[in-house]
Amino acid sequence: MGSGGERTGANAVTGLSGWDGMPEGGHTVRQSGIEDLIGAGVGIGVFVVWLAFVLGVALLIAFVAWRITAKTGYPGVMGLLYFVPIANLVLLCVLAFSQWPIEREIEALRAVRGRSDAPSPPERF
Repeated sequence: MGSGGERTGANAVTGLSGWDGMPEGGHTVRQSGIEDLIGAGVGIGVFVVWLAFVLGVALLIAFVAWRITAKTGYPGVMGLLYFVPIANLVLLCVLAFSQWPIEREIEALRAVRGRSDAPSPPERF
């Protein structure tokens, strides 16, 4: 304290006597910016791992959608419509309710070959 009971320095701002803004021992919490660099590196690393995971899942979904669409007889690239909002619902309805090209082909082959030697459907109990 100064003369006449006046507060000076950090004590004048905080109103605390004996506190000068430093933790015990007189050292600041951060000695250098190395902690900031390490933290930024860890953050970037986590982001890169997350991004790789998301891209891997997206590629897996694209591959599966391509294969499913191709097996129905439609072009495989049509499966990528699963990533387009609204178009994915339209594609789902088309696949669910329309006759697939592969089904038309099977029916045409059976018509040419004749139904006599076609396997009969399994009996239901």
